[in-house]
Amino acid sequence: MQFIKDWATGLVVISLVSSIVYLLSPSGQFEKQVKTAVSIILLVTITVPFFKIKSSDNAEVESYVAFTENDITVNEKGIVEKFQDVTVEKITETLKASGFISVKVFCDAEINVNNELYIDEVTICISKDDSGDAQKIFEIIKEEYGVAAQVEVSD
Repeated sequence: MQFIKDWATGLVVISLVSSIVYLLSPSGQFEKQVKTAVSIILLVTITVPFFKIKSSDNAEVESYVAFTENDITVNEKGIVEKFQDVTVEKITETLKASGFISVKVFCDAEINVNNELYIDEVTICISKDDSGDAQKIFEIIKEEYGVAAQVEVSD
C-alpha cells in the first residue's frame, strides 16, 4: 500500500510543480517547448509504476500481489461470515415487520465449487407463545428468500 501512496504523492507533487513552471514560463516561442517538457515529465511520472510492476526484482510490488492459499481461505471465511450476518439481519427485519418481535435467527452459509455463496440452512427459534405461528413464519421466509427454514420452539 505504501507503494501506491508514494506514487500518488509523487504524481500530485509533479503536477503542482509542472503547473507552477507552466504559469511562470514566458509565452511565445518557448511556450511550446515548456508544454512538451512538462507533458513528458508527467507521462513518465504516471507510467513509472507500471514498469516497476513488470520488473521481477521488485519485491515490494510482488508482496502486494502474492497470495497464499491460507490468505484466500481466511478471506472466504470472512465473506461467508459477513453473508451469514447480513442474511440473519434481513430475515430478522422481515419477521419484525410481520409482527414477530422475539425471534432468534441462525444461518449457515457455504461457498460451493463454483465459488457461489448459498444459504445452507436457516433456523428460527420462536417462543412458546408464538408456536401457533410456526407455519406462517415458515411461509414468510420461503416466500421472501426461497429458503425452507426450520422453525423451532425454544423454552
